Amino acid sequence: MKKDGYSRPGFFGTINHYDASGKKIGESRPGFCGGMNNYDANGHKVGHSSPGFFGGMNHYDNNGHKNRIQQSRSVWRC
Repeated sequence: MKKDGYSRPGFFGTINHYDASGKKIGESRPGFCGGMNNYDANGHKVGHSSPGFFGGMNHYDNNGHKNRIQQSRSVWRC
């Protein structure tokens, strides 16, 4: 199985993202109200993530368009 990339925690709550060869391709910094601001390797903002209303995370590009929804598993299962 091929490893496409990985992420590691940085300083002050940041998360650094790397490609398969170990080159830094971006980072995520803590944002407002539990969200994360996403930046490319040059430091340009490329999007943000915000907590969803009923859990999970909503991911947006730099123009404010929703990319995807990441749902968390509910502890209230029947």
